[in-house]
Amino acid sequence: MAAAGGRSGDESDGLLMVCRQGPGLGTPLSDAARAGSLGVCANQVIRPCTTDDNGMGRSEAWGTIRRLAAQIHGYRCYICRVPTAATAEHVQARANGGSNHLDNIRLACPYCNTKKGKRALGEFVASRDWELPHPPDLEPTVPEMLKARFGWDRGRSGVVSTGSANAKLKLESGDAFVLVRADKRDPWVTIRLGSIDHPRVARYAYDFLARHFTPPKPRRRRPPRSVFAARR
Repeated sequence: MAAAGGRSGDESDGLLMVCRQGPGLGTPLSDAARAGSLGVCANQVIRPCTTDDNGMGRSEAWGTIRRLAAQIHGYRCYICRVPTAATAEHVQARANGGSNHLDNIRLACPYCNTKKGKRALGEFVASRDWELPHPPDLEPTVPEMLKARFGWDRGRSGVVSTGSANAKLKLESGDAFVLVRADKRDPWVTIRLGSIDHPRVARYAYDFLARHFTPPKPRRRRPPRSVFAARR
């Protein structure tokens, strides 16, 4: 979808068109803004735990971490630059001595987060494992691509779930939009990709969905209760 570390484009590049404006939405904050509006600094230690002193659960704690990272660095994967706020990732893995300081935490799409693992950032980028293989015969329009690749057949409008609570694709008025957020309590950040009939937009949409797709966790089935145990 883009080269790691940056993206070049003009006004026609839909991924650069942030439709929803607001503090920290798609725009990195300055150091002064970090200290002023966020009340944090780059070397602040983040300690997600089971429950904090205010009763905040682990899920809410990570939502706050993702929100801070998004406000500082923008709503994009720091490796592939795809719009995201789905997961937070340690630049230097904790297993390799990385800290929980905020300057060691970035937003990453689930695909890059999983593929990188414990590897050093430079090694991972050089390996090009962050690149998502695209089918050579990918359909030229978004509706055709969704039907063939994801089994979604609702025409030219609707919302496509990724399985992640913080990322989805929306078709509306002939255009495709990606919607991302750091936490389920946050408003959606909407980014326009472009016309659903454009082949490039179909590639962008496929890349976004494939990177965020989260298969449902299998339900754990309880072992059948013994008839003899029930009679005891």
